[in-house]
Amino acid sequence: MSGYAWCTMLTASVRPQVPKNAGLAIATAQFVAMLDSDDQLEPGALDAWLFAARQPKTTADFVIAPSSSPGGRLKPSPPVRWSRVGRRRSAPLDPSADRLFYRASPLGLIGRERFGHVRFSEGIATGEDQALTAEVWSTPGAKIVFPVFAPRYLEFDDQGDRVTREPRAVAEEFRSLDFTLAPGARWATSSSLRLALATKLIRIHLFDGVRQRLPAAWDSQTATALAEVAERILEWEPRASQLLSRADANLLHAVLEAEKGVDRMWELLRASARLRSFPALVPQRFGRVFHAQAPLRYHLAGALLRLRTRRR
Repeated sequence: MSGYAWCTMLTASVRPQVPKNAGLAIATAQFVAMLDSDDQLEPGALDAWLFAARQPKTTADFVIAPSSSPGGRLKPSPPVRWSRVGRRRSAPLDPSADRLFYRASPLGLIGRERFGHVRFSEGIATGEDQALTAEVWSTPGAKIVFPVFAPRYLEFDDQGDRVTREPRAVAEEFRSLDFTLAPGARWATSSSLRLALATKLIRIHLFDGVRQRLPAAWDSQTATALAEVAERILEWEPRASQLLSRADANLLHAVLEAEKGVDRMWELLRASARLRSFPALVPQRFGRVFHAQAPLRYHLAGALLRLRTRRR
């Protein structure tokens, strides 16, 4: 790998916060990259990411790695504006307009000059990366790029012991909110960033929490615990519900009401996933249909990234 002095590689396996934080603490190169023990990089990935970091007249502070499963399509995470990416150079991204909070994992290159202090949250079983990337995305003046055409980080799905797949209680799964919803966090002081993060937490994490527990693990206790999670997010940023699709808003209402009917929850989840339907693409407040966090632009941006980066 050329330019090795620029980049230190860290690897970690199950429950990775402690070894990864130790690696971040002792790294000396200009950039740090991480590779989980069950994943791989495509040939030339690090060199391509380093090339992307060397912006005209400046150097990026963070390079978001394009990722996919082996042989699969690009994961459109984050679903950035197409105007911000190019085959040779990618323009710096905006945390709200480019929906950076949808990328929780810090895969790619972390520039140590600006972000040498960041660490994973310890003492939690999952979501340890959310506060780390939230700080990166919300740092004023940070130059962040996403070279979507570069060789990718390959995430393998054939390992059955990954920590994120372990069944756990709702309270344990959402302990990361202690960090992401912390009152003194940098992103908590910005109205637009708070709205972007809260919308993502509901649309992705809360609804995934519902989906993963249906039907076998759905009971009164689970429904009540997830209702408390929803209430906590909305207390932190009440406007988030306004940017959900109408189908998502119906699902959120059922969660808040601690709906116990499995069939009803499945019906609402299926409606939320019908992306060619009006209720799944239009927000509660029609005047916000073109907002960056609203469903139409969010889903369209992801679909466009997948389409334009499809490999033949």
